[in-house]
Amino acid sequence: MTTRHEVKSWPLFFADVRDGRKTFELRKNDRNYQIGDLLSLNEWNPETQEGTGQNCTCRIIYVMHATGGTPDPLPQPMWGLQRGYCILGLMLVGPRP
Repeated sequence: MTTRHEVKSWPLFFADVRDGRKTFELRKNDRNYQIGDLLSLNEWNPETQEGTGQNCTCRIIYVMHATGGTPDPLPQPMWGLQRGYCILGLMLVGPRP
């Protein structure tokens, strides 16, 4: 089953994903991200603490966990990632419907 994750994205990072220059996201792994899930990025202005109304949707095509993930978790965090964080590989699929 595909899950859609609605997340906030700061303007600098959002524009790069939307324009296809950034194909990854560093995220706290608090949503059980899975390959095939959809990531709906909603542009968020941290200065005003408000959404801008801009959004885009990406499919998660890769997940790198700090500890290697399952079924072979590593005993120590690797790749410069803190435990509890992940890097998501993204494929832009368009604006949010």
